[in-house]
Amino acid sequence: MHRIAVEFNAPFRIYLPDRFFKVTTGDGTAEVKAIPLPPLDHAGGVGVHGTRVEIRHDLFGYAGRTKFCIVFDEEVDISQHDWKSEIANRDHGIRDIAIRYANRVLEVYRDRDRNGLEEESFHVVSLVRGDLSRIRICVVDEYLNEQSNFVITWPTFSSVGTGACVDRDATVIANIEALLTSGDVIPIQRELISSAQNHLWRGVYRLVPVEVNTAFESFVPEMITKIDPTVNIVPLRDLYSKILKLQEVLSTALSATGTASWFSAPSGGWRTLTDQKLAAWYSDCYLLRNRVIHEGYSTVTQSEAQASLDSMLIARKYIEDQTNRIP
Repeated sequence: MHRIAVEFNAPFRIYLPDRFFKVTTGDGTAEVKAIPLPPLDHAGGVGVHGTRVEIRHDLFGYAGRTKFCIVFDEEVDISQHDWKSEIANRDHGIRDIAIRYANRVLEVYRDRDRNGLEEESFHVVSLVRGDLSRIRICVVDEYLNEQSNFVITWPTFSSVGTGACVDRDATVIANIEALLTSGDVIPIQRELISSAQNHLWRGVYRLVPVEVNTAFESFVPEMITKIDPTVNIVPLRDLYSKILKLQEVLSTALSATGTASWFSAPSGGWRTLTDQKLAAWYSDCYLLRNRVIHEGYSTVTQSEAQASLDSMLIARKYIEDQTNRIP
C-alpha cells in the first residue's frame, strides 16, 4: 500500500511527541508528525536548539523550527502507468490540503498546549504558503519508505520582489513620518482592519467578519464625534442607534448642500435600510458576524470573509466621502 505524503518546514517550533497524530478536517483524514529542526543561521542572530530547549513564546524560530510530515489516507496504485501524472496534475491542491492539516494541528496546539511552567502557546499562528520552505510531495509505502523515482518540490519563497518594487513612494514615507512625529494613537478601527486582513491572508476566515464589524462599530461613533463633538455617544447602546445618530448629524451638517438618507423609516429597524452600500455591509458583514458569534457558524468561506471586508471598506469610504462634503 502506498500513500501520498507532503513535507515542509515551518519557521517556528512546536513541542509534540515524536510520533504521528491522526488529524481529521473537512478534507478528510491524515497522519501528521511535527519534527524539531534547528534554527536558521541568521547573521548576528541568537539561536539555541535542543529537544528540551524552549524560548518563551518564540514565534521567530530562535529555538528551532518544525518539519511537518503529513501522510494522507488516500492510497496510490503505483502499478497504474499514469499515477505520477495524476498526482502532478493536482500538486497545488495536495499541497494546500497538507497546509490545512498542519494548521489544524497548530489550531489545536494553540488552544490546548501548556508547558511545564503552565504557559500557553497563544503566540502560534496558522501557516500560509509564503511561510514554508523545502516543500515536497512524495509517495511512501506502509513503512514510510519513499518511492525513489518520484518527488515534487517547490522553491522556498512563493514570490520575491526585487528592484523598484521594494521602493516606497515618498507619500507613504511622509505619512509614516508624520504619524511618528505627532504621537497620535492609531484608531482602533484601523488596527482591527489590519488584523482582519491578516486573518484573511492566513485563512482564519471566521475571525474576519468579527473584527471587521467591530471596526465599523468603532468607526461610526468616531465619525459622529468628528462631525459634532457635542454629541454624547454614551447613551447610544447599539450599532443601529449609532448609525441613526450619524445619519442625523451628517444630514444637519450637510443641510446647505444635501442630506444623508439611509433608511426609509428611521424607527423601523434594519429592515428599512435602503442605502445600497450600507445594505451590502449589513448583509455581507453585520449578519455574517452575528451568525459566527450568536449561531456558532464556524465554516466561514474565503469568499464570505472577503465580502465582509470589502463591504465594510466600501461603506466606510462612502461615509467618509459624504463627511468630506460638509462645508
